[in-house]
Amino acid sequence: MRKQIFITFLTLLITCVAQAQLVINEFSQGSGGAKEYVELVVVGTRHCNDTAADLRGWIIDDNNGWYGAGAGQGIATGCMRLANVANWANVPYGSIILIYNSGDKNTSITQADDPTDSDHDHVYIVPSSSQMIEKNGSSPTSPSSSTYVYPTTGFSAGGNWDYIGLRNDGDAILVAAPTNLTQAYHSISYGDVQSGTPTIHQSQAGANKVYYLNDAQYAVTASWITGNAPGNESPGVANSSANALWISSMLNPVAGGGGDTNLYHCMLAGQTYAFNGQLLTASGVYHDTIGNGTGCDSLVHLHLQVLSPQAVHDTLRGCNQVNYNGQPYTTATVLSDTIHSVLGCDSAYHFVHILLHPIAPSLVFDTVSGCQAYVYKGMVYDSSQIVVDTLVSVYGCDSVYKTIYINVLDRPVITTSGDKDICSGDSVMLAASSSSPVIWIGLSNSSDVSVFPSGNTTYIAAATNALGCTDTAYVKVTVHNFLLNLVLDAPSYLEEGVSFALKTSAFEPYVIQKWLPGNEFAGSTAPLQTIMAGESKWYSVVAANAIGCVDSQSVFVNVNPKYPDIFMPSAFSPNGDNRNDFFRPVFSGPYIIAEFSVFNRWGQMVYHVSGNGALKDGWDGTYGEKPCEVDTYFYTLTASSPSGKPVHTKGDVTLIR
Repeated sequence: MRKQIFITFLTLLITCVAQAQLVINEFSQGSGGAKEYVELVVVGTRHCNDTAADLRGWIIDDNNGWYGAGAGQGIATGCMRLANVANWANVPYGSIILIYNSGDKNTSITQADDPTDSDHDHVYIVPSSSQMIEKNGSSPTSPSSSTYVYPTTGFSAGGNWDYIGLRNDGDAILVAAPTNLTQAYHSISYGDVQSGTPTIHQSQAGANKVYYLNDAQYAVTASWITGNAPGNESPGVANSSANALWISSMLNPVAGGGGDTNLYHCMLAGQTYAFNGQLLTASGVYHDTIGNGTGCDSLVHLHLQVLSPQAVHDTLRGCNQVNYNGQPYTTATVLSDTIHSVLGCDSAYHFVHILLHPIAPSLVFDTVSGCQAYVYKGMVYDSSQIVVDTLVSVYGCDSVYKTIYINVLDRPVITTSGDKDICSGDSVMLAASSSSPVIWIGLSNSSDVSVFPSGNTTYIAAATNALGCTDTAYVKVTVHNFLLNLVLDAPSYLEEGVSFALKTSAFEPYVIQKWLPGNEFAGSTAPLQTIMAGESKWYSVVAANAIGCVDSQSVFVNVNPKYPDIFMPSAFSPNGDNRNDFFRPVFSGPYIIAEFSVFNRWGQMVYHVSGNGALKDGWDGTYGEKPCEVDTYFYTLTASSPSGKPVHTKGDVTLIR
């Protein structure tokens, strides 16, 4: 029994949308920069009431912590998801979704953007900035967690590829269903990001790499290939014949699963068409359902086009003759034609008005002049000659035959003394010559002029002949500000007999002319001098650069007298007679004590001080407030000389009573 019902488009959406299965088919790092993209495939088997998937809210991200949660694991802050819009509510199985970085588009993507599949080729080309994508710029963050859960709030319209950008040495790409935000539905990791349990792991690093599925086994590692970008990239199309067969198979219904039939018809306004028990009068798509014994219905779709033909007028103009559809016309006339729609109905009545404009050109003569050359209509003429030109009317017909006499005049020749290099503070004479009068622009009407520039300056000389032609020449004066540096390399406390160095430097090549006082340098012109400290005095150096600019510098060297070594007594007698009652180091200069210790012959420390303040009079020959026995004792001393040089000494001393 044949049952006819009218099925609305909304009903089709409700009965044909099933649980989505979204998998990765290809992703690439690009050949350079951030030319990255990810290609997804909607997976499912079609039958009469299951042909498409609802992808709203599906997450697309790089490693979020599931495959390596620490820093340096490629975790880009944020994520993206397919927006909650009608575009993603009914995506046919077998569709390809290509999402790419719109901030640095991969040149392998040659298709125009098509985020809604407007051409019905089942390929969605989606720039990352599209309003069909939503972004969350705060979750996940690095470091993350292996038990990370995606949020359901905090998303805003428009994507951003920075939130899923891929790390060269290792990262992952994943998709997660909105029904389970605790794990990936499909994921691929690569390089040094290899923790957790991704669906696929590829060991090769991702710099200039592309990863793609070679057949239909998206969960089998052997089916995945690592290639080079851009040579192995195929964004928006199948990756191989086996991959193409798998994708195309999902676009076809299974056997016995019903089918769709499309009927096309056109008619003129006012006519009627009988379909599904109705007399149709308006354009639209109408549906009829035919039931069968398998439980799947066949659908008939009528595409009805109702036309009201319009009159279209065009005008063709010509000079003496017009050709239309291969036919020449030499007189004005009106042609008519009928244009049919693709279904064969009249859609427009076309009228072509042919108008002719007779040619009656006039003759014009003109003379133009130029110095050295003349440009006419983009062409350069460097010699005098006659040019014939034709001017046309607004209708493209010859209206004027123009003869132009081009007169090319000689330009004067000017020469100068050339570019100059001078020292800061100097003046220089500029000279120019020509057979015509010469001036220095902004300076003087004379051919020779003295200038005193404070910095690099370009001067212009000009010569004008009797014909009014002018030539110019440029002279660049470069001012050299030669600066010599002199540095003293010596200890902060310089003693007699200690060597120190005098070092010169500059930002350009230079030559030392002399060092002062001359008796200490013996005529040496080396840029580095090493001297033995004698007495405090001034040292000076004079130098010149490559063009003779001179500079000098001086430095005062303060020399301190050399202090003698530390004196340590060899014996003392702590008997209270105020003579040699204490043992201590004797300094003739400002030495600084770090450690001073005394030990008995068995190694026991009987005296110890740190610092000059604690030393006071020194060791009084006691230990624990009891007099020590007459014997030989041993000492160690660590101190710093006035110049900061460390001093270490040790020895023995005899205690006598």
